[in-house]
Amino acid sequence: MVKRTFTVASDQPYSFFCSLHAGMRGYVWVNDAGAVPQSTPAPSRTPVPSPTPTPTASASPSSTPVATGAPPAPQAPAPVAATLRSARVLGARRRGVRLRINLSAAAPVRVTLRRGARRTVVRFARVAAGPRTLRIHRQLKRGRYRLVLRTAGTTRTFAFRVR
Repeated sequence: MVKRTFTVASDQPYSFFCSLHAGMRGYVWVNDAGAVPQSTPAPSRTPVPSPTPTPTASASPSSTPVATGAPPAPQAPAPVAATLRSARVLGARRRGVRLRINLSAAAPVRVTLRRGARRTVVRFARVAAGPRTLRIHRQLKRGRYRLVLRTAGTTRTFAFRVR
């Protein structure tokens, strides 16, 4: 969760995007009125000079700032929806499991290891795109395990045995 405090009213909206949900974007307007300004027509291709405000004798700041023109384009590129291209268990030994995955774009990964009623969850904050080897360093007992891999809206389940 990201928190941000706005202390100064601005005549332009602040843009944001969700790093977990591709295509989820929005704008936040910060002004004295606490409302979204009315939309204005799209700006023309040729820049039109804006009139210069004349100084006034009042000591208080001007009233509610109003957004002019269309909202600015987001600074960061739009997040690409990640897909899991391939996944397989490379090796399962008593000292841990190695998992090979291939992602189309960077995405968070969650791995759940189950042996009977015991469950261990390992979260990888953000795994880079392309083929990657993930190592789960857990001391494993002998027995049958089930590994559930969740990433990019996909769930894959693998069964393996530790001898």
